[in-house]
Amino acid sequence: MRIDGVSRKNKLIDGRLRVHAWTPSGFLSAGLLTLEEDGEAMAALFEYDTAYLASPGAYPLDPLNLPLGRTTWATDSQFVRLGSIFDAAPDAWGRRVVSAQLPKDTQKRVFRGAFLRGADGIGALVLTPESLTEQLDMDRIVGLSLAERPGLSQLDRAARAAADFEAGLDLTQEMRDMLGGSWTIGGARPKAILRDDRQGAASTASVIAKFDSRLDSSPRNRIESACLTMAGSMGFDTPSHSLQELPQGHTALVLERFDRPALLGKVQRRHYVSAMSLASYEPQSRFLNSGQDQAVISWSKLLELASRTCAHPAAARVEMMARLMLNTALQNTDDHLKNFGFLKVAGSATQYEIAPVFDVSAQAGQRHYLHCLDLGQVYTLGDVLPLARKLGIAKGAAEEIEQRITGVLQQRHEYFDAAGMSRAEAAQADGWITGGCGPRYAARMAAAQKVVEDTAPPSPAPAA
Repeated sequence: MRIDGVSRKNKLIDGRLRVHAWTPSGFLSAGLLTLEEDGEAMAALFEYDTAYLASPGAYPLDPLNLPLGRTTWATDSQFVRLGSIFDAAPDAWGRRVVSAQLPKDTQKRVFRGAFLRGADGIGALVLTPESLTEQLDMDRIVGLSLAERPGLSQLDRAARAAADFEAGLDLTQEMRDMLGGSWTIGGARPKAILRDDRQGAASTASVIAKFDSRLDSSPRNRIESACLTMAGSMGFDTPSHSLQELPQGHTALVLERFDRPALLGKVQRRHYVSAMSLASYEPQSRFLNSGQDQAVISWSKLLELASRTCAHPAAARVEMMARLMLNTALQNTDDHLKNFGFLKVAGSATQYEIAPVFDVSAQAGQRHYLHCLDLGQVYTLGDVLPLARKLGIAKGAAEEIEQRITGVLQQRHEYFDAAGMSRAEAAQADGWITGGCGPRYAARMAAAQKVVEDTAPPSPAPAA
């Protein structure tokens, strides 16, 4: 079979991969993915298995773009139509790791390599080669895949391997072993999925570890830890997390997985679809400023997706408005659609809930990924609050969210201290958050900053 969309020159046929979907009664073979890759170009077809369509446990892999039925779905983009399958694949960091470890003749087939090496990507899907025709023990396959990952007890070794790889050092066997957890992880920064080998953890439990980057100009893990903790205090659902101190002043941010809850000592898998996949859209311009980009890469689109997919649409819209206000106040400008997602509700085939807050951290830049009505991509909390009604949110609901957010932000110095930030680091993050809140809150933010200046310990003297 030939799939249009991949350059005919040097085209590489990746073959056929079976997509397995987890259900409480076990994995079901959901369908067949035919995938071709040639470097940056890719094309794919997907069709549901007849037996899956007849199964009482079947659910659409994407409630908006992949309805159950005898249809062959085609795409030439990982974000369009079949995005819910590619959500389990790596992003920039993971693709670098995968490509570096694949044989030279297969380095242009990164997605296939990642799919077949890992069964621990986000969500409920696992892929295997169609050529495996015997009855598959998917629980065993998942267990073997996770057994290849470093354990949380090896956190420091995994962090050093990531740092050495990012620095361009030649791969050693130690690095290969420790980088195994990066094969199926999303995001652009160094990170990995690690086995949770702590006493009492379920046998197939895992966590996500974020490492420092040599490109960091600020303590990103400390800032994200503080922001996640603040979000939790504001009433947002956030993953449990801990900031681990590593040698030479490095850190790792370890996060529990919201797509892998444990029930009676056994890990469950929750089906996950990113907002980018639900939008089923390939950005049209580099700066996301085409007319179509402005309409789709936007908070308006996020509120629409929440209404269309969530079990309780009105409450979901209010929650998404709260996410808008949170990201704006923190000046988290890394607010692209891959950083928002939805989890399938247990017992329902098509109803979802908004996934917990993740990847939220104060940033230096002021230009957001997401457009906000006529404000474009540059806006503050003071700008977005008056737009609540235009976004279909009652004024009173928006004001209640504002009080929750600003009330915690007035105590932000306590969260910076808890994250181990120096006085200079706290002042830097404070400036970003003050900018995110905007002039309307300047006096309130300045009062809190005065507390920081009066109470924070002095920054350590630079080494001689």
